[in-house]
Amino acid sequence: ALSLGLLVRQLGGSRLRSCVCFLLALALPTVFLNSAVWGQCDSLYVSLALLGLWLCLAGKPGWGMAAFALSLAFKLQAVFLLPILFPLLVSGRVKWRHIPIFPATYLLAVSPAILAGRKITDVLLFYVSSASSVGSGLNYNSPSMYSLLYFYRLSDTAAAAKAGILAAALLCLLVCVLFFIKRKQISDKSILFGALLLCCGLPLLLPHMHDRYFFFCDVLTLCVSCLLPAAAPTVLLSQFASLLGYHAYFYMRYLLPMRFGFFGLVLTALLAACLFLDALFSPKPAPPDS
Repeated sequence: ALSLGLLVRQLGGSRLRSCVCFLLALALPTVFLNSAVWGQCDSLYVSLALLGLWLCLAGKPGWGMAAFALSLAFKLQAVFLLPILFPLLVSGRVKWRHIPIFPATYLLAVSPAILAGRKITDVLLFYVSSASSVGSGLNYNSPSMYSLLYFYRLSDTAAAAKAGILAAALLCLLVCVLFFIKRKQISDKSILFGALLLCCGLPLLLPHMHDRYFFFCDVLTLCVSCLLPAAAPTVLLSQFASLLGYHAYFYMRYLLPMRFGFFGLVLTALLAACLFLDALFSPKPAPPDS
């Protein structure tokens, strides 16, 4: 809630809108259910990553890199937002000299395990070695594209998984290329909209996604909507999609087919893409100095 409120204020929102965002973040159904009821750590890594984004936009890139590294130390799914470091770097908001802070902070965060006797290679490569534990299922109660009926009929799930990974990589590459082309016109809002596009689009395309992996999308839609009230329907769409997965976990049955949530998230991703392209290619003139 604090990270979102700070982002709204940083991107030009009024103090009132910042406070509203703070309060609504605490009241979002998926935020409450995920943390207070379910006891999951998604609120930890997401809050740290968004805090890192705010710190970089607020002219504190060193602390921002540290926050991003701590986010990744909590959970691998922080990678949904980490590509946003590219526009921060090419726009000059983050300097190359700040990059070493990331691995140094990450190493410090995992050092207790090393001091306790675990091999440093095991600790540093933990996410790589645990990749094989994701399971063979293309979808785990997630409103990703693999919730579509077509994928339930496939026999070659390995090929479908590779196709999804490739599609996600292409999306990430496309966003980075657009940021590079317009690197001199990158605004804070274009970075925020790009972050929403990545955090909605990547788990939408990737295989083996779980019901909780749209947590970034859930809270970023709120942040964007507090800046642009016309985007408010995306909050409802994202909550609807995520809550379908939450319902499946808590009640062991589907309230509605998960593909309904997928279609809602597609609309959210399309709106995020439109906002991103508009902010990047049609930058608004800065207000005159008072």
